Amino acid sequence: MKYVFSEPLDLDARQVFSGRPSGTRVKGYASPSAYTPAIRQ
Repeated sequence: MKYVFSEPLDLDARQVFSGRPSGTRVKGYASPSAYTPAIRQ
């Protein structure tokens, strides 16, 4: 089995969810993994 890891990033917490920056940093990844659930729009 081959594992592919995405590059870690620091993301703005509020901007991820609402589009407005808050200044609160959270850890995230540059791209989703195979285990990331799909988001319905």
